[in-house]
Amino acid sequence: MPGAWNAAAALHRIAVEESGEGLSRARTGGLLYYAQGISLATTGEPLFEATFRPTGYGFEIREFDERSGPWWHIPDSIEPGALAGSRILREVLQVFGPLNAQALAGAIRSEAPWRTVGGERRERALVSQTEIHDHFAEMLDDGRDIIDELGLPTYPDRPSWEQAYRVAVNVKCLAGHPLFNETESRTLRRKLDLEDLPDDWDHDAPDHGRDEGLPAFAAR
Repeated sequence: MPGAWNAAAALHRIAVEESGEGLSRARTGGLLYYAQGISLATTGEPLFEATFRPTGYGFEIREFDERSGPWWHIPDSIEPGALAGSRILREVLQVFGPLNAQALAGAIRSEAPWRTVGGERRERALVSQTEIHDHFAEMLDDGRDIIDELGLPTYPDRPSWEQAYRVAVNVKCLAGHPLFNETESRTLRRKLDLEDLPDDWDHDAPDHGRDEGLPAFAAR
């Protein structure tokens, strides 16, 4: 199984192939987190070996961040296994790739794995693969249940998990998430008889640190 550094290189290579443009260090870290979560939830296996440590702007992925530094280069060669998860990497780029680093950080900070690690523990604790798996699996399972219950459309030309994830973001009212849409959220909640929930409702976790600033490089 590749490490985070080679997964980052594979992600960057795919981005260049598809758009002609590479990825900043900050965007790469956010996209790797979502690729790992989607892989764990949809295949039961991690896409790469990594540890995730919460920070004020999202997650530090130890191997990637330690090797990349403030400015990073892509290795000339990539381990063969790094491209084994290229389908998931491509899907994550399709869904989250248009977001800049600040929007990706906002998405991460709105979700349970980051928000549940609050207070002083945030700078020291590691978020386990189990926590990441459980969060994304719940998001996708809940989203699919709602799609079935309400007869919502699906989109065969998009990643199979995307619609379920978007629905869950809006029903759970993850208001800091860039995929959250207030009108869509209220419409879904009303159909589910949940319209009396407060706008910032999220049953997964208490609210921690939404107002923390981003470091300069993360705003790129």
